[in-house]
Amino acid sequence: MSFPIAKPYGRGAGLTRTVFRWPDRREGPWLVELMWKEIEGREEVVGLLIRHGTGDARLDSSTLREFPLFSVAEDVRKRRVASAERTIESGGEFDNPEWLKELSRRSLERLTTPRKRLPKEHFEEVAMVYRDAYEKGLFPTRHVEEVMGANTRRQAAGWVQRARSMGLLPPTEKRIPKA
Repeated sequence: MSFPIAKPYGRGAGLTRTVFRWPDRREGPWLVELMWKEIEGREEVVGLLIRHGTGDARLDSSTLREFPLFSVAEDVRKRRVASAERTIESGGEFDNPEWLKELSRRSLERLTTPRKRLPKEHFEEVAMVYRDAYEKGLFPTRHVEEVMGANTRRQAAGWVQRARSMGLLPPTEKRIPKA
C-alpha cells in the first residue's frame, strides 16, 4: 500500500497532512487523515481523523484496532525521505514542507542504512537475563528491556523471540512465559 506525500496544513502551525482511503486506496470506505509535525528533528503523527467516505457507517473499536497506524507512518516517512533524496540529487527546489529543506545527512543515513545484525552472544545474554527474571518471578520480557537497554518492549520481545528461534529458550504458549 502506498500513500501520498503530505501537504501543508494550517497556517504557521508547522503541521502537514496526509489523506488517503483505507483499507482500499480507491474504494475506501474509510477516509483517513494523518496530521504530522516535526518533533526533535523527526516528523511524527500528532493527529488522526478517520471517517466513513459517505458517512453511512459507524466507526467502532474493531475498525480502529485494524488500522495499521505505525506501518502507515513508516511508509509515509520512507516516501518523504526518498522524495528528499531525489530532490537533493537533482539539485531541485523543495515544494514539500519546511522540515524537508533541513533534512540532515545523519537523518537520511539513519533512515536508509540497513540495520546491523546482532551477534549470537547478544541473544545468549538475552536468554540468560530472561531465565533469571523468570526464576525470580519477574516479568521476563520487561526485565530484558530494562537490563539489556532495549528501546521499547516490542524490541525486547523481538530479541526474546529470536533467542527462542535460535534454541536458546524453550518454546512457549501464547502470553505464557517459559524459560
